[in-house]
Amino acid sequence: MHRYCGPGLALTLLLGTAQTVAQTAAAGLSLDEVVQQTLRGNPNIELQEHRVEASAGEVQAALGEFDPTFNMSAERSRDYTPLRPSEAAVVDEFLTDRTALRMDVSKPLRNGIVIGPEVVVSRIHGTEQDAADLEVATTGAVNFVIRAPLLRGWGEEVTGATLAVAELNHRAARYEFSHTVAQSVQASLINYWNYLFTLENLDIARESEQRVIRLEQQISRLVAADELPVAQLSLVRANLAEKIAQRASAEQALIAARQQLGLSLGLNYRAAHNLRPPSQNFPAVSAELLSQAEDLGRLVERGLEQRLDLGALNIRQEAAARAQAAARSALKPQFDLSLRLGYGNLVEGHGVGGYVDVLGDAQAGPNVGVTLSYQQPLNNNTARGQLRQQSAIYEQTVVQRRALAETIGANVTTAASQLLQSAAQVRESERSAALYLQSVEDESLRHRLGQATLIDVITVQDRYAAALLGTLQYRLNYATALAQLLFETGMLVVPGENTEGSVVRLDFFKAAS
Repeated sequence: MHRYCGPGLALTLLLGTAQTVAQTAAAGLSLDEVVQQTLRGNPNIELQEHRVEASAGEVQAALGEFDPTFNMSAERSRDYTPLRPSEAAVVDEFLTDRTALRMDVSKPLRNGIVIGPEVVVSRIHGTEQDAADLEVATTGAVNFVIRAPLLRGWGEEVTGATLAVAELNHRAARYEFSHTVAQSVQASLINYWNYLFTLENLDIARESEQRVIRLEQQISRLVAADELPVAQLSLVRANLAEKIAQRASAEQALIAARQQLGLSLGLNYRAAHNLRPPSQNFPAVSAELLSQAEDLGRLVERGLEQRLDLGALNIRQEAAARAQAAARSALKPQFDLSLRLGYGNLVEGHGVGGYVDVLGDAQAGPNVGVTLSYQQPLNNNTARGQLRQQSAIYEQTVVQRRALAETIGANVTTAASQLLQSAAQVRESERSAALYLQSVEDESLRHRLGQATLIDVITVQDRYAAALLGTLQYRLNYATALAQLLFETGMLVVPGENTEGSVVRLDFFKAAS
């Protein structure tokens, strides 16, 4: 079942640490702050919120099809009729003055029938009435009109299709909003971990540089004392130049990572430049999560059940099917039955009040009228083209839904595998780094005793630095895979039962000690 959390959501954070706000503020940028700022400032969330509002406008516009409509028209005319020679001998001109007023209210019903009252008032005076010595007369009719479509346009499935499609698309847009929230939170988390990675990578680069600087100082003293040849000092200085270049590269990577995190948080470049360092370490490897990652079938099933973008496509496919059915109905001819029931009245006199008095008590009636109207375009290209268009749109949604379902399955499989592999790599790389640290100490001692060359010392130190960087990279890979897996399975941001709240599962990211 797909559940939705709409715009303006009040977000609940399940935190994996017990730090207070004051503690996190003092220590650095917390995950809680990253999530909250993402919701406040991420432009993708804001754009999707506007799309939801636009779809709500489409629903309101579609409701307008069933609004009562008031129509009024007024006419004042004077016509001169050409005379026959015999008539010209009797009268100089044949004049007709006509004044008419028409008002009606029409109310479309959901089944296609249109009902409403109608009032028609007219006054005619001219040569003909004068010749007959007739008083000016005002006639009026009050009718109730019912128009029912017998073929095209009959039934709520057809007449209500525009509204139903708009409501479904609005619901889909709300699902897509929640999916965008999950996407944005995922991106911010990954950028947060990458920011942490570049900071620690810079620390490793700086420590590696300082280690070579200390070695260069030691070798310089030994060369000055003629205990070592100058060639060894050149070797150390070459290695130091390499470390300086690596540190500069790490500094540039930090700037890029900080700016990238700022973009996902919706910050400008100045605010991004002043972002505090992360307060939380990389998430610890969780045996429980690894156990879940091994149950691939269940993870894929969960993704297909909980991914809101897939839920949105299911809804849009239903909307496309409704639109296709309505377009197919439009192929039918327009064959309508109109019924009219009312009464008429007549009032003599020139006064303006006659236009009102004529609507009083009935003098004639009841008047009854029945009209059948038929219309059918000979080629019917408009209806056929619309059906063709709606059928193609429906097929597009079918293909998109199938492709997304397959993509979810593939992405869940990849993320689960990456999580398992990176967890194993973290364990082995930590063990490798510890062993290399011991090797650095051993090799330095052997060098002082004359049992190892300077190249041996530099080689072991470089391998130790590489092992530290590898451990850092594998921790980043694990954090990224975890965020990716939670997103792909719909578990990262879990929508609430209504539009008032949602849960970001930060408890999955408990920091390593």
